[in-house]
Amino acid sequence: MATDPTTAPITGPDAHVAEPDALAAQTLPLLAAVVCGHRAHDVTRVAETLNGLDLPHLQALVVGLAAMVPTSVPLPAPAGLATLIANLQLNADISPQRAARNRAVLADATGMHPEPDDQTAVCSRCEKRLPHSRFHHDKSTSSGLSYRCKDCDSRMRAAHRRHGTTRGWVAA
Repeated sequence: MATDPTTAPITGPDAHVAEPDALAAQTLPLLAAVVCGHRAHDVTRVAETLNGLDLPHLQALVVGLAAMVPTSVPLPAPAGLATLIANLQLNADISPQRAARNRAVLADATGMHPEPDDQTAVCSRCEKRLPHSRFHHDKSTSSGLSYRCKDCDSRMRAAHRRHGTTRGWVAA
């Protein structure tokens, strides 16, 4: 008797070699939830979706997300992202303060930033959330701050002085 791959649980000692169709059918709703949460800039929804996943589902979700990203899109450095997700899964429910801190770190790592607050802003070059004191004042913008932090701005100016152009410049 054949079982429906969307409802068949992936458990047991051979869970890591589960049927690809069953794994794909169970991972597709997770993938949709992560994408919808990302598009809505809802970091909490993404964290709740990732929290509590078993290893085969998490691996399939990561592979599915990686396949969706075009090769022309520059990606942030993934150095600590796996550790960050593992820490989120372990520590998200400890306290509201820790959960909020984990969501903020995950947002910074994935580039999904919440709406700007009155104390910090996100640099458009290095994509780091920094205090307002690290930005130049610019009355022509809606926030009253420049779009680049002072460090990125000085690096861009130095690159322009050296090469006559900022093309190919990458934030460190």
